[in-house]
Amino acid sequence: MAVATEKLKAGDVLYDTHSHKMGNTTMSCEGVWMCRVREVAEDGSWAPVSWNGNPARKHYRRLPNSWKRNPKEWVRTGWRGRECYMCNASEDDGHEPDCDHPRAVSRRKREAKAAAKAAKESPAPRGEGQPS
Repeated sequence: MAVATEKLKAGDVLYDTHSHKMGNTTMSCEGVWMCRVREVAEDGSWAPVSWNGNPARKHYRRLPNSWKRNPKEWVRTGWRGRECYMCNASEDDGHEPDCDHPRAVSRRKREAKAAAKAAKESPAPRGEGQPS
C-alpha cells in the first residue's frame, strides 16, 4: 500500500527496496535506498522527496508503492545470502543484539515478555534447610 503525502512529516525516512542485476551477469540481488522527505505542503497535497541523496522531486498525493516506512527484514545480497539492512547480520546468524530494525526490536520485546512470564510461573527453588 502506498504512503499518502498527508501522513508524512518533514524529515521522515522511507525505504525503496527492489531487485537489480549484479553487473554483467544473470544474477540479481535486492537493493535498499533511502528516501528523505524534505518538506510537506500545509494541505498535504505534495511533498518533495530526495531519493538516495539526489535532488528532491515533488510527489503529489501518493508516493510509489515500493517506498515503505521500514525496510524489508532480510534483503537478498547475491553472494552472501540474505542480510538485515540495518545491522548487516546474515539471516542464519539472526539480528545483532542492538539492531534497530523494527521487527528485531519487537522480537526482543516479545522474548523478554515471555521470559518474564516463564520466570513468574516457575516455582522458586527451595534451598537447603527449608521445610518441604
